[in-house]
Amino acid sequence: MSELVKNYFDSISSSYDVTNRLLSFGRDLAWREKAVCQLASLKDKNSVILDLCAGTLDLTLETLNFLPLSRVSALDFSKKMLDQGKDKIPPAFLNRVSLVRGDALNTPFSDETFDAILCGYGFRNLDHPQNAILEIKRLLKPGGIVLLLDFFKPQRFFSRLFYATYGRYIMPWIGGLISGNGEAYHYLNRSIDNFFTLDEAKNLFSKEGFSFYHSHDFFFGISSLMCARKVL
Repeated sequence: MSELVKNYFDSISSSYDVTNRLLSFGRDLAWREKAVCQLASLKDKNSVILDLCAGTLDLTLETLNFLPLSRVSALDFSKKMLDQGKDKIPPAFLNRVSLVRGDALNTPFSDETFDAILCGYGFRNLDHPQNAILEIKRLLKPGGIVLLLDFFKPQRFFSRLFYATYGRYIMPWIGGLISGNGEAYHYLNRSIDNFFTLDEAKNLFSKEGFSFYHSHDFFFGISSLMCARKVL
């Protein structure tokens, strides 16, 4: 990720959660909860999970709650975002979490380390998402799961209209009002327009040997979930 994007996230870290709840009408937590439910096959296992682009650890916390035997490494390029998230982790869970400041394209982990890799609303911020797919493939054990939850480039009429209006004008205004950095929220809307569609993302993962077992659109395609397994 560029230094400019990192600075955006650093600048909005203290208000990030409040703004997310407001801009999504509180639905972003439900979307993360439903995403993590796709890890049900790991429920009774001592699984090792990577939360990639972990931000303020909402997805990490959902995973710790849903998979009581799991250990989670939460990686993000913004230390300020991770620091904000650390305060949300209950003391009883702290021994199951490791916070790592690092690059999603060049992580410090060994090959075939993780049973599952999750990425919530961060994949589209990567400079080279195709390289990120290769890194995910390297890190996953055979049969490992990848969950990608994001605001993909809209394909439906309603989602296109939503981002052309609410996303372009209302989100930056509210985000700027709360965080003091409206440009960061203009960037977030542009990142959606420059991202893959869900079908394009599936195609890229397929080419690298992933098979899909579930996908779901939330709120008429405003947000989408892609679930796949590493088979090659």
